[in-house]
Amino acid sequence: MKSPPKMFCSLSGKPTTNPVISPKSKRIFDRDTLLGYLKSNNNTDPITEESLTEEELINVETDPIPLVKHTTSTSIPSLLSSLQNEWDALALEVFQLRKQLVTAKEELSVALYHHDAAVRVAAKAIRERDEARKGLQELVANISNGDAVMPDTENIEEAAPDEETFESRIVSAQKELFQKHKSEKVKSKFDLNADIEIKEPEIIWRNEFEHSDIIDFERNAETNRTLITLNNSVVLLIQNDDGKQIHKFDHFNEQVVATGWINNIAYVVSESKILFENDSSAELKEIQTAKPHPSLPLLIIQTLEELRVYDVEKQEFIYTIPISFKQLDIHVDGDLLAGTNGHVIEIYNLSKGEQVLTLDLIPQDSNITQLQFGPNGYWLLASYGQHVAIIDLRKGTIANTIEGEGEVIIADFTVDPTSTLICVANTSSIILFKYSKKARSWTKTNERSVSSILKAKFTSGSEILVANDKSILQVNLAQ
Repeated sequence: MKSPPKMFCSLSGKPTTNPVISPKSKRIFDRDTLLGYLKSNNNTDPITEESLTEEELINVETDPIPLVKHTTSTSIPSLLSSLQNEWDALALEVFQLRKQLVTAKEELSVALYHHDAAVRVAAKAIRERDEARKGLQELVANISNGDAVMPDTENIEEAAPDEETFESRIVSAQKELFQKHKSEKVKSKFDLNADIEIKEPEIIWRNEFEHSDIIDFERNAETNRTLITLNNSVVLLIQNDDGKQIHKFDHFNEQVVATGWINNIAYVVSESKILFENDSSAELKEIQTAKPHPSLPLLIIQTLEELRVYDVEKQEFIYTIPISFKQLDIHVDGDLLAGTNGHVIEIYNLSKGEQVLTLDLIPQDSNITQLQFGPNGYWLLASYGQHVAIIDLRKGTIANTIEGEGEVIIADFTVDPTSTLICVANTSSIILFKYSKKARSWTKTNERSVSSILKAKFTSGSEILVANDKSILQVNLAQ
């Protein structure tokens, strides 16, 4: 009589009288052995490591006739041979496991080395960031308290014999400006919990010059005059009441890069000249832009390679900082300067000529087109594409981001004296945003269609001047 076929367990290698088939690996196992394995290995197939449960096992019907053990299995030589084979297999398995252990130790050692290096680099970066943030917070706190730290000129490049005087003037002016801003306590004319109406724009000056377009303007409320820059390198000085021309700057064969007021005296800056309405002038190569100090008779001029400070009263350059920016602005208290050449913003202490913070907050593929310190002293606004980011200098983070309409690029933005209203201008409209102190965010409150807007400036808490290529318009706000 023929012996029934033997079935061997794929786990133990021994014959089994209770075989089952795994549908995952299609292998035969002893039921009890496999169930023990599943229990200790989270119900995974021993061969494929796929999920496997007891209910999925397929029973194999076997002949009830018990298996007859061969007499050779009980002989001493046969047992010794079996033990030798088992020992050889065990020794081979131990060797392979030791080899895998050595490889795993080497890989773990390399991984730990890279991890430690990454942790050290990250810790250093975090430490430098925290130190820079702490330094800026202390500087802003000193400015807010009217207590600026006296500068150390040890590392500042010498540009003139009276740099120390310049530094003390900046610090003294900062204290005075802080006290002035603190005592004024400007309040909004509007209830910020209600909508604010944008009135119909009214033309207050029309460009009658042929073959020329308006590209910029600067109004002086104290003298009731306005500087208007045309694209043919001509700058007009007009009286606001009747629009009558008072002065004309037209001695340029190059681009006008900045206009403004110092001590109520109009100035015009081109790529190589600085002209004043009192007929004084200066020359400097490769001028990119210029900003006036908030209270001192100083003009901060950015050239292609360095920042120069021009004293209007002395009619000479008195200070140099070896930095270069495409966009810059001066803090309302006159002791901080913000500049950028792309998406990273650098903050400098003007009195020391030292960098106090780097703000890498704007998306890397963006280009900042305008920088402006908020009148409240602790906000810095930066426009890029369809966005305006409001940065909190006390924390070194973006407090809020304003978005324009659709894909239209923002041409200009302006902040009211209370820092609670922001007007964003694009080529087809002006959009007004208001600040909610409770929500700590900006929301759109109204919009007015105005064609071809290039510039927008708050002249008071309820009046905005906007310009297109042919006219300057006055826009009043009401509630």
